[in-house]
Amino acid sequence: MVEVNLDVYGDPIVEQHKTCNCCKRLLPLSAFGNDSGGNKLRSCCKECDAEYRKGARIAKKNAAPFPDSDHHCEICGRSAEELNEEVHHIKKTVSPWVADHDHETLTFRGWLCRKCNLGLGNFNDSIERLKNAIAYLTKFKL
Repeated sequence: MVEVNLDVYGDPIVEQHKTCNCCKRLLPLSAFGNDSGGNKLRSCCKECDAEYRKGARIAKKNAAPFPDSDHHCEICGRSAEELNEEVHHIKKTVSPWVADHDHETLTFRGWLCRKCNLGLGNFNDSIERLKNAIAYLTKFKL
């Protein structure tokens, strides 16, 4: 027998669902945590998010020593000083550097600025997608 939850009027409650961007499963909204702003849900389910955070901790543990004060992001070339000037709302105690890692092997790749690290993540570390993005931008350059 299937148990159906009913609302106060005796109608069945239909829970909304969302597809996890990581595991691609269709899951109830309760399987997703709140995003940092608190007004929307994360794109990955709680299970995938926990795995990601575990992987990030392992990669950071295996990372090279924290970068020197003269370190520059390997993608955009900006220094910590330039990054701190650009982002005024970040406290001085927050480092502009994050430990970039391969999400499959959890191998540390290098210290990047937050924006470049997020950029790689948003492209799912896909060289093909990054090439397509370059081709797209190039098409509109004069």
